Amino acid sequence: MFDINIVNTFSTSTVRTLKSYNDGSVSKGNVIVKNSFSPLMGVGVLIAFAGDLDGRALFDMDKPTAFNLASMLNGERIEAVDDIFIATVKEFTNMVVGGAVNELSTRNIDVTITTPTLLMGEHMSLVEKAAEQILVINYDTDIGIIALNLVFSGRP
Repeated sequence: MFDINIVNTFSTSTVRTLKSYNDGSVSKGNVIVKNSFSPLMGVGVLIAFAGDLDGRALFDMDKPTAFNLASMLNGERIEAVDDIFIATVKEFTNMVVGGAVNELSTRNIDVTITTPTLLMGEHMSLVEKAAEQILVINYDTDIGIIALNLVFSGRP
């Protein structure tokens, strides 16, 4: 099962990062546990982490939300999939997961992260081993719904 303290670390970092760039509302929506297969909305940024805690985090959103996120973080309208868009949505993931990893280190849980990978396309899914569950936390924001998919393979 999921350690609520670990999950809350990732969730708090997500909300904190979104609120630091957005004057609008950010609220936690549905929280769902899925087994092994989770269809994605179209734009995903995947980052893995390893150490005392192994797993993956994937931020998932539709294309309009991804453009809104990139625009919000850059302070200017982003409307094309270009280097700025790619770097920005990947950096959002770095900020969130980096913040969570920093908080975990204060609890003596040492974790390193990989470089984020941007995935775009229709009919994509996050597929895990049958024994692994995917925790999906939806965040309702003024720019759209952003879903955090978490998979933990090891526990501290």
